[in-house]
Amino acid sequence: MMKKTLALSRCKGIGAKLREAKSAAKSWVARVKANDTMSIEALEKKLSSLEQSLISENRGNGDKENLKREIHVLRAQLWERYRQDKRNGCKNPD
Repeated sequence: MMKKTLALSRCKGIGAKLREAKSAAKSWVARVKANDTMSIEALEKKLSSLEQSLISENRGNGDKENLKREIHVLRAQLWERYRQDKRNGCKNPD
């Protein structure tokens, strides 16, 4: 995305390039944040229910593997959110 933005502003000065790069970065951040709609609390609840489902239900091996994969992904997302909140100095998440 940044390469494309800078390539399009090839003949412009450094100030214009920086403004366009900043604008492109802001739009990318807005898109990423829009896709990240699950709160920490929602991630924790979903993770807990999946773990309980994995423990309690008698499922086939394929279902268990899918659940384990989904749990792994949710844990990674949850820890990333914890780190983001810690970096941003958020004492009370969400």
